[in-house]
Amino acid sequence: MVIAVNCSSMVFGFAPTILFTIREQNKVIDALAAKSYDFPLGLHVLDMEPFFLNDVLAADASSTPNSRLIPM
Repeated sequence: MVIAVNCSSMVFGFAPTILFTIREQNKVIDALAAKSYDFPLGLHVLDMEPFFLNDVLAADASSTPNSRLIPM
C-alpha cells in the first residue's frame, strides 16, 4: 500500500503533452529512420555518427533552411 501511495503522489499534477515536430526540424531522425531499413533486425548502437549523416549534420550546424515539396 505504501508503494501505491508513493506512486500516486509522483503522478499528481502530471499532464502528458503531445507535440508535433515538423519534418524539416527533424532531418537527422528522418535520415536515420530511412536508413534503418538497410540494417538487420535487432538493436544497433552507433559509437559515431554514420557517414550518411555528414551533410545533414553540417546543414543543421550551419542553420541552413530546408524545404520540401508537398504534393497537392
